[in-house]
Amino acid sequence: MKYCSTCGSQINDECLICPTCGCSTELGKEKLTATTTKKSSAALVCGILAVVFGALGGWLGVLFGILNLVLDKTKKYRALGIIGIVLFAVWIVIFLFSL
Repeated sequence: MKYCSTCGSQINDECLICPTCGCSTELGKEKLTATTTKKSSAALVCGILAVVFGALGGWLGVLFGILNLVLDKTKKYRALGIIGIVLFAVWIVIFLFSL
């Protein structure tokens, strides 16, 4: 058994949240950080793919751009997704004016 660092109540070693005060334990903070890091790296990959495919004028630019906006909860790589979507939109405008 261990003790909560916030309220001092005795809690189970495997608890992620203190049942008394609701604060995260050290184990809970570690798991949250690991999950955030995985989503952040996935958002970066989707953002890069959105820019590449958006620059090439493909629908995948929009798809990866939207996926980036959904995955990036920290808004760290959000600009990459937006750039990919905008690049695709520019290609659409160029195509329409060339008709």
